[in-house]
Amino acid sequence: MQWFLDILRGAVIGISNIIPGVSGGTMAVSMGIYDRLINDITHLFKSFKRSVTDVLPIAIGVLVGIFAFSALIGGLLGVSVPWEADLSQAKAPFTQNRLTASDVVNEGVTEISLKHGDETATLKQTGANSWTFVDQNGNEKTMTGSALKFKRVNDVYELELSPVKPPLTKMPTIFAFIGLILGGLNVIFQRVKPKEFTGTNWVLFALFFALVVVLPLLSIPRAQTANVSFGTMLLMVVLGMIASATMVIPGVSGSMILMLLGYYEAVIGSLNSLRGGDFSALLVIGPFGVGVVLGIFLIAKLISTLLEKAPKPTFAAILGLVLASPVALLIQNSECFGVATVGNWLISLVCLAAGFVVSWLLSKLGTENK
Repeated sequence: MQWFLDILRGAVIGISNIIPGVSGGTMAVSMGIYDRLINDITHLFKSFKRSVTDVLPIAIGVLVGIFAFSALIGGLLGVSVPWEADLSQAKAPFTQNRLTASDVVNEGVTEISLKHGDETATLKQTGANSWTFVDQNGNEKTMTGSALKFKRVNDVYELELSPVKPPLTKMPTIFAFIGLILGGLNVIFQRVKPKEFTGTNWVLFALFFALVVVLPLLSIPRAQTANVSFGTMLLMVVLGMIASATMVIPGVSGSMILMLLGYYEAVIGSLNSLRGGDFSALLVIGPFGVGVVLGIFLIAKLISTLLEKAPKPTFAAILGLVLASPVALLIQNSECFGVATVGNWLISLVCLAAGFVVSWLLSKLGTENK
């Protein structure tokens, strides 16, 4: 039973690391296993058998959550959707199952009409390796040609790009994770009580609360596609270290950091390609995974020392990070409110309550087991 619960907790942590604005560390805190994970990681070599046995089901759950749900979560959030591409102006009909930007340009296609549901857009080549995406409202986004991958579906070619407007599934998904965060607050309040805060504790709380709220207000560039090269592989190691460090720190989203750096869709796209059988994506995911492991070990030691030497200030900072996460999520996804219907709001509130209950139960079970 304990193994099953740990796999479930790990899956929640894995899924949360996919969603920009949600921190895997926050989920670990909410489910009452944060201290345990940090302890296992920092004592891996001293108590190898015990640490591996304890952390293995959680690690399995994290991998399951990331690989099994990356496409689902991406679809629910509207990270990318299939646009039907009109390539009829090509000099010769295409017959390949997959096309790149170079393939279509070689056949004289430099402007492509796109359609997704009732949304339309135009894609124009503006440079040797640059294209401009113009939606039906005249909004423009610039992307590299390497980001364009066309896939043949029946008799048409589709291109995976972000939708013009957020899908109705995005807000319920965001609210479900806000519920997961709020449902685990009792775990933090068992460790630290705000009425016992000193002035220094309140300053730390405010600073780290502000840090998380400010991140979504920063300008987020268009995500890139990672081209396979030695330089890119080294870059993915560094990005993995940065992302994993923020995943370990509660309240700071590794996915959000990847978006700020412009590589969120590159990583998610590589994960989905790997799931689809494209093993060349391992040249991107592999180095990124190495960076993740290195980053986790480096930051876990620091967190462990802080929890041991200064537990109250550390948990004051963690409380600020965690309480700011729902605010950051609402700020970052405010475009959902413009398309939400009454039914969408009702479903979102149900998802909020469901997330709260799931997190509360998992954190309660985690506390009892400890």
